[in-house]
Amino acid sequence: MRKPGDLILGLGKSPSTCPRCGEVIERPVFRIEKPKLLIVEGKDEESFFGAVIAHLGLTDIQVTEVGGKRNIRSALKAIAKEPPFSKVEALGVTRDADTDPSAAFKSVKAALAAAGLPSPKKPLQPVKGIRGST
Repeated sequence: MRKPGDLILGLGKSPSTCPRCGEVIERPVFRIEKPKLLIVEGKDEESFFGAVIAHLGLTDIQVTEVGGKRNIRSALKAIAKEPPFSKVEALGVTRDADTDPSAAFKSVKAALAAAGLPSPKKPLQPVKGIRGST
């Protein structure tokens, strides 16, 4: 059974089972549990960044995969609308550049803008102002 604060992201096409209650859901449940979020494309990136973060001993970063680069925009829009997002202190988004780094950066900027979030002018540039905070 889903709980208040659970967010169903538009990830994947097949149903999944909630590990907590066994309920079959069409899309995976996502819950904001840490003050810093890192949004990544898929499971490989989630495993990689999760391992790096664990190796560094960082405990306040949540890594969440969105099921591919085509889902980044919809995932950010959904996450930003949820009340628990107001507690997020930092948000990072990674995306494979594939063969066109400029286009990849532009797509992440557009996804952030579509979600009403600030976006950097250059890659790897931090920006203040999630939800208007500084």
